[in-house]
Amino acid sequence: MRRRLTILLDELIKQLPPDTEARVEAAKNRLNTSIRDALRKETALRLNRQGRDSENIQSRRSPTEFINVPIRILPGKPEEFEDREMSEDEWLAFYLARWRVPLERLKNSSAQVQDLARFLHQQGGWDTILQGRDRNLLPVQQLAEDLLNKIRDVDPVKRILSVNRDILGIYRYKLPQRDRAFGQIRDPFSAYIELYWGIIGLVAQYRDKSVEALTAVVHAHELGHAYTHLGADIDGHRWASLDFYNSDHPLKEGLSQYYTDLICRSHSEKVPQVYETYEALLERQPEAYRTHVPWTEKCSPEEVRFALIEIRRHGPGHLNTFEEALDEAHHRLQQRTGVGITAS
Repeated sequence: MRRRLTILLDELIKQLPPDTEARVEAAKNRLNTSIRDALRKETALRLNRQGRDSENIQSRRSPTEFINVPIRILPGKPEEFEDREMSEDEWLAFYLARWRVPLERLKNSSAQVQDLARFLHQQGGWDTILQGRDRNLLPVQQLAEDLLNKIRDVDPVKRILSVNRDILGIYRYKLPQRDRAFGQIRDPFSAYIELYWGIIGLVAQYRDKSVEALTAVVHAHELGHAYTHLGADIDGHRWASLDFYNSDHPLKEGLSQYYTDLICRSHSEKVPQVYETYEALLERQPEAYRTHVPWTEKCSPEEVRFALIEIRRHGPGHLNTFEEALDEAHHRLQQRTGVGITAS
């Protein structure tokens, strides 16, 4: 018998602690300003900045753009899950996953208590306290191991994240429309973010991470999309929405993930274990969400910022073009550094 994933998620979300939504909301409110400040610092882009519109989109808007990106908190049943069916084994694994940590502790502690029982037997008279009950320890350990194997075979977190788009939250934006009165194509430069407290709660529970830490990771990722798309550079250029839409998916996710990495590092004191949570999530995300990993290892934030600003001025972004711009930025910075050393 097969069942729909959305039905299962409904049931599991109802079993979450009743304060889960409030905790996601509170974390979002507490961190919203600091995450935006960090993004402005790292990208040198501003949502509110005087400048000119994108050169390939006509607009009647004021040269001073005031762009708001509100954040909504929703339970979250992504539409991508609507037609997904699950086998009985998958269904069971999703239920068992909430007990993964207790099961791991049970397995490990059962093995340790077996060592204790052997020690007591060796001491002669001390083994009378056991009364033969230690024979149940091995079956308990094996039961825990079998249940953990059911979880590992399916890996519910990886299954949830397997949809190759943002599932814990999403960045939504409007595409240009023709203005009937003026016959012009207008870029609305309008967007909002949804954070899915139910999915955040489930994944946090499955991976034994705090709701607050996971909320911070998702919050940073979605705002990363907003700033790389709508943030204006010093000349007032933003990424035209249609060009952003047509850009390579791995590039868009890689950029957002790169800045998520930086923000999680900078927020480690404000949000305990936020970077560890980001890394735990990264291990199970689709390949597009790991595009940035070589950049974090080889490139400076200044190089990434230069390449980002450069590609946004030339239509849809492509991953190979961005990485060429990264190489160019690296050479420029090397030359600048070399000149500085020579001059000294």
